[in-house]
Amino acid sequence: MLGLYVSDHPLMGIEGALRRRVDASIAEAVEREDNSFFTIGGIISTLNRKYTRKGDLMATFMLEDLQGAVEVAVFPKTFQRYGHQLADDVIVTVKGRLNKQDETRVSFMATDIVVQEGLRASGDSLHIKVSAQALTPELIEDMKGVLQQHPGSSPVFVHLGGDKVMQLDSKFTVDLDRVIGQIRVMFGEAAYIE
Repeated sequence: MLGLYVSDHPLMGIEGALRRRVDASIAEAVEREDNSFFTIGGIISTLNRKYTRKGDLMATFMLEDLQGAVEVAVFPKTFQRYGHQLADDVIVTVKGRLNKQDETRVSFMATDIVVQEGLRASGDSLHIKVSAQALTPELIEDMKGVLQQHPGSSPVFVHLGGDKVMQLDSKFTVDLDRVIGQIRVMFGEAAYIE
């Protein structure tokens, strides 16, 4: 919401897995020749759906990795195939063509978009360290809401100080790739993946 990450970047910890699925980082990609085709990856932000003059739906968004960001245009034909998958904070790889309009304006024309699931090891779990005193009813409700928005297969453990560790019920298992950004905003470094 602020346009910056208050805690770790959501791609921290999975950058190696994402890198294996792309041809270049975004910083490397924008240095390539105009009209070259390749695959880049990152997290979607500032998704903007709009209509062309003909009335067809298209979208633009910023694709960001740990090295940089680039504007991606998804024209109507591509949007028809992939538009339903696009949302802010979704991690994707995008195959397409680099478009250098001038020295300062670089964009990427998407031809193929793949939502990236399972970039973390399947045995990973989410751990949240919080003192029992800080665990107010409001915080518990907020945490439950975030966890339930991102269902998946990874268990969640709450560390209450000392040796007290609670594993949350299986209805709170999460998709680590999607939940970690929001949980880190709430708990900072006290939320981690193991």
